[in-house]
Amino acid sequence: MRNSNHYTLIADLFRYPSESLMGDALAVAQALELDYPEQSERVKDFIENFTSLTLNQRQEYYIKTFDIQAVCFLDVGYVLFGEDYKRGDFLVKMKEEQRNAGNDCGVELADHLPNLLTLIPKVKSKEFGEELIATICIPALDEMIEKFNMENAYLELLKMLQIVMQKDTEGSDFKPFILKREDDTGFLSHYKGCGIDQSLFERKNTTTKQF
Repeated sequence: MRNSNHYTLIADLFRYPSESLMGDALAVAQALELDYPEQSERVKDFIENFTSLTLNQRQEYYIKTFDIQAVCFLDVGYVLFGEDYKRGDFLVKMKEEQRNAGNDCGVELADHLPNLLTLIPKVKSKEFGEELIATICIPALDEMIEKFNMENAYLELLKMLQIVMQKDTEGSDFKPFILKREDDTGFLSHYKGCGIDQSLFERKNTTTKQF
């Protein structure tokens, strides 16, 4: 996997907007220019759309997108598992990984998208970072993007992140989850990457689990 420091910058774009949002977005656009030029342009479009808004308007836009009557949610475990007990198991293991990496999650949960993004560059095992992107984050982003039925500035940022992650994990041996709505009792019992007994993540030469 490539250098993953850009995820720390991208994480700030999915936090509750502060006065630094436009500066944070510009830093992301600049960081992506060389290796991901089309995605850099997406971030520049976001800047153009948000520049004319006041801070209160930016915050209201964020709340309408991700919080109150949200179009989609940023807690990755909830996106993948809903209210199922598997989300709780996943969250426990993410808390453990966050703690081991010394990653401060602030007031948000360990599986909050910005917290997962800042975790990726901090994990000791680069293979686990790749695993987290390919098997957890990309399927969650696919699901988030599918929920949108309208134009939205944050939708474009989610698409940007999706493509960056896909490019970063090109050729990866790790396969993404296939989401499944029905109960599947075999789920997190196979999760090794976050500390459960056996490997949750299937390699490309094995049969994909249905989740």
